[in-house]
Amino acid sequence: MSIKILRPGLQTSIQDLGRSGFRHLGVSQAGAIDSYHLKLANWLVSKPLHSACIESYLIGPTIEFQSSMTIAITGAQFEMLLNAMPISNNRSYKVRPGDRLEFGKLISGARAYIAFSEKLSYQAVMSSYSSDTTSGIAATQTPTLKADDIIQTLDSIDEIPVRTLAKELVIPNQKNIVVRITKGLEYSRLTKKSKQILFESTFKVDANSNRMGLRLNGDHLELKEKHEMVSSPIVLGTIQLPKSGQPIIALNEGQTIGGYPRIVQVIGTDLHLLGQAAPNSKISFYPVSIDKAIFLHQCKTKLLKI
Repeated sequence: MSIKILRPGLQTSIQDLGRSGFRHLGVSQAGAIDSYHLKLANWLVSKPLHSACIESYLIGPTIEFQSSMTIAITGAQFEMLLNAMPISNNRSYKVRPGDRLEFGKLISGARAYIAFSEKLSYQAVMSSYSSDTTSGIAATQTPTLKADDIIQTLDSIDEIPVRTLAKELVIPNQKNIVVRITKGLEYSRLTKKSKQILFESTFKVDANSNRMGLRLNGDHLELKEKHEMVSSPIVLGTIQLPKSGQPIIALNEGQTIGGYPRIVQVIGTDLHLLGQAAPNSKISFYPVSIDKAIFLHQCKTKLLKI
């Protein structure tokens, strides 16, 4: 009734859909950067879509299963072996005690999600099992998993069917990512040239990006005049413009308030795309109205009723 981490990979942690209702206390959401693929992974192992998974970034872990269960991997594509036999994303597999899952070379994307049919044997923290690797809030002993860590699970006697994702649910990982945005509260303070750059040029993901935010490199963006702001609310997907002129996209562990202009906002439907943005990936922005953003969210919600 456990999973052993033999090699942790990079930024490997337990994540669910995060903790909500605590931002007024300065507590970030945390949770899966790519919530879409976390939900799909959970569906493959017949668990509620919000259940906790293992999230790994760029370098996958090596895991030994110490009880029988069903597993599935979604998100980033890696070369993967289960007991030295190649396996693939987007379908479920039965494992037995002593079986070993190994991640090799990253093929595309950035974050992989490993779902398992057994439930976690931990107490939720603020209604979530998510690990906030920045603040240290976590249900597990450490927010980032380490070699020889044991993930305790509860034995399941339910018979789990083997599942495969329908083709229409599989979104290929892209090196050139287009995300749709709405105008932010300080958008009007951008110069005309900067507005043009924002929508017509491409930005590159900086290697110093993390679960707090995606730092972007590109043509310099400017305000019409210097603007001193009182710290104001920030949410997941808010794009701020610091004095460097290089935008930062707030991610799941980003601060709850900030003092940089909030120039645009990534729409909820496209937030999961940011989870597969590896260093040097390219990101461009496409503007939509708030009404369009709401419509797209409703369409995606219907699609995920799988």
